[in-house]
Amino acid sequence: MKANRFAAVMGTGIVANAAVTLPVQVGGQRQVAAVVWAAAATLLVALVVHPRTTETRNGALPMAVLTVGAGALLAGGAWIGDTAAVALDAVLWCVGTGIGLVTMGAALHKRKVGPPDPTWLLPVVPPLVSASTGALLLPHVPGALRPGLLGACVVLFGAGLPVAAVTLARVCRGPRTAPAVWIVLGPLGQSATAALLLGRATGHATAALWFAGPVLLAAFGWGVGAAIVTVAAVRRGLPFSLGWWSFTFPVGTVVTGMTGVAVQTGSPAAAWLAVALYAVLVAAWITVVSRTVLRKPFLQKPSARAVNGRGAEGTLLGDMV
Repeated sequence: MKANRFAAVMGTGIVANAAVTLPVQVGGQRQVAAVVWAAAATLLVALVVHPRTTETRNGALPMAVLTVGAGALLAGGAWIGDTAAVALDAVLWCVGTGIGLVTMGAALHKRKVGPPDPTWLLPVVPPLVSASTGALLLPHVPGALRPGLLGACVVLFGAGLPVAAVTLARVCRGPRTAPAVWIVLGPLGQSATAALLLGRATGHATAALWFAGPVLLAAFGWGVGAAIVTVAAVRRGLPFSLGWWSFTFPVGTVVTGMTGVAVQTGSPAAAWLAVALYAVLVAAWITVVSRTVLRKPFLQKPSARAVNGRGAEGTLLGDMV
């Protein structure tokens, strides 16, 4: 997998989506989220109009589409109106889900070469993203369509979870290098988020909480380890690449998962933990955005090292997301 600019859409979109759903809200928060969502949507359109072939072959594209779609529902109404926002989300959910299923199917039939790598998770996570974003859409679709959409979300969750779990087990035995080590948080946070949303929709909120709690605990443990690996890499001189966007979306899924726990339990501690994690997400996003703008990697062609599958660190990570 080569450098993938769609990861920037994912990382920017999750900043907006997580802001709207946080259990603690302040004045102007939703307005700022709407601006960030508009930036993510604009970037998605630009990348779709000017694609790179390699960028359409992994899970970043469908997850970017799904993230922007969910953002339309959560924050886009301020720009395009609520009716158009729901319609846009519905269309993007269908498109993103379709692409995600194709991507996962292709990944399952593709022979993986080399040691386990966190980027193996990218093609198998989209169904979990579809499950959670579809659950957000449920209250806004006509009543006659809700059972079908809910059933689809449950099937997507049931199909995506075991595949992600098996892939995750293999990846966790592989080398841990920054920034791709953060990708592991994606399926953990996303599965917890999807479970909590679907649990409320199906009347099994308590069971969902019992699932999400241990998963998020594992995510926190992995996050501490990822932070240690990253600090060590920075001290050695971690070069900037589009791979730095791995610091954003995966963390954002943990934020939304913790938000779900806070909503379900009413715990002030869980609510403020979600806010603290969101502050970490925003700090990472600002850092990566500033580096991206300064280095202008969106305008550069993939380097020879990236084309050969090797990044700036001499691993499979430098130019990948």
